[in-house]
Amino acid sequence: MLMRESLHRLNTTMPPVPRLLPLLMIVLACFVMPSPSNAQTPPNPVCPSQQIQPKPAEFQPDGIILTTFDGAAIWVYNIAGGNRYPLPETVPCIRNCRTSPDHLWLARMDSENGFAFYKMRFDGTQRTLMIGGAADVEWWNDDTLLVWTPDQQAYLVPEATAATAP
Repeated sequence: MLMRESLHRLNTTMPPVPRLLPLLMIVLACFVMPSPSNAQTPPNPVCPSQQIQPKPAEFQPDGIILTTFDGAAIWVYNIAGGNRYPLPETVPCIRNCRTSPDHLWLARMDSENGFAFYKMRFDGTQRTLMIGGAADVEWWNDDTLLVWTPDQQAYLVPEATAATAP
């Protein structure tokens, strides 16, 4: 009787974790051991097996990069010429600069003039009003603009008539 009371007291005073330890180890072994289907499948390679290809001799760098070096103007870096220059009378584009589909024009917002969008060549010449009172403008195609108004309405407007649109 004394032994039975001792075992009963031992079982009731033991914390539950040591009693569940064998069961916990069996459950963990099921998760750690690979399943037969996974063991036979090789992992997918993440990186390509080829090295980075060198540029061919006939490759000619070209294009421009729009950036800001001084925080005061839009700068153009001409890759082929290896030079950079600021566009006069511009402020850096935060998010409202777009290139035309033919890559000959830069559309930018001029917030000093009532949220008007102008287009200009990448050398800063031929500045032309595109549309006034717009929150954002993007070229939809070669001759149509997607215009977002400040009240979040979107319109497709022919570029030829955009400057006179209400």
